[in-house]
Amino acid sequence: MTDRQQKKVDGMETNEEKVYTVSQSAMEKIVRTAVAGTTGVAANRKIHVSVHPKEDELAVAIRLTALPKAQMRELALAVQHHTAQAVKDMIGPDKVTVDVTIEDMIAHRTV
Repeated sequence: MTDRQQKKVDGMETNEEKVYTVSQSAMEKIVRTAVAGTTGVAANRKIHVSVHPKEDELAVAIRLTALPKAQMRELALAVQHHTAQAVKDMIGPDKVTVDVTIEDMIAHRTV
């Protein structure tokens, strides 16, 4: 990821570029934590995460299991929002795309 900043030095504007690296593992943990913290996600089940970094953009693909009674559309939108916000806050790419697939739902047990 690259973070570009403009600075004024002696009345003259300069562009300062800072370069840093975030490992694939760290990016996946950020995403997985954001997903697991979303209401309606079965956090005790496997959350599959794929992160594809490009220049100043991240493409994230998530596969998860929903809890019983979760509203699928609202759950997917909440996961997209929480994930994109966490990635922007922690890593700072210009653009984040988040694709969510709800693969399964835990069956509601009746006793």
